[in-house]
Amino acid sequence: MDRLTKYSEECRALADECGGLDRLRELAEADRAGRLVVLPCKVGDIVWKICYRLNGKHKIEERPFSLTYFELNEFGKSFFLTREEAEAALEAKRDGSTSM
Repeated sequence: MDRLTKYSEECRALADECGGLDRLRELAEADRAGRLVVLPCKVGDIVWKICYRLNGKHKIEERPFSLTYFELNEFGKSFFLTREEAEAALEAKRDGSTSM
């Protein structure tokens, strides 16, 4: 099988996986218009949030991901995909090596 045929078959398979060529065109148009967002996880997945309290103490809370309550630009700052990432960020904050 030559490279062009293989490439064509891979493109067709990708288009089918994404809902067909019309869906791919729609996604490409949304991306060009700045309306396409790739979420860091699925809605309902568990994420970890560093909560800042009035008494100056911090706590890591486990929460389900929701588009209503989470700002996407906060991932890696106050929301994390793993507890280990949240703990490392909190430790860095305590050490003063990172500003959040």
